[in-house]
Amino acid sequence: MDLKTAFQQVCDGCGKHDEKERLSNSDPIAKAIVSNLEWIAQWLRERFEIFNGTPISVEISKGVGNFPKVPWVCLLPPGQQIKDGIYAGICFGKNGNGAVIGCLQSVSSPKGLTTVIRASNGKTPAV
Repeated sequence: MDLKTAFQQVCDGCGKHDEKERLSNSDPIAKAIVSNLEWIAQWLRERFEIFNGTPISVEISKGVGNFPKVPWVCLLPPGQQIKDGIYAGICFGKNGNGAVIGCLQSVSSPKGLTTVIRASNGKTPAV
């Protein structure tokens, strides 16, 4: 497998996921998404284990009971946890239409980041 294939398979799974109201972690679609997220996480670990002298850990979304509507992969500095702080990551679109890479924050413990919505051409749309 390669990164492009794993990324596409996560997006494809998200598109299928959107068709259901809730997706159990034991559902084959969720298992396939997690498998591909784990592959992407391993790819990132191999390249960013140490970044500018700082060890980096990589976490993926798995959900508790039900699979999350927005799967993610995050890179974390030492001592950082997903539930607290701001970190770099990839959030996959819940409709299977791609992903956003940037600074993320926990939805359960937000730190004040504002969301900027951009059009596919990279320009900020008029609000």
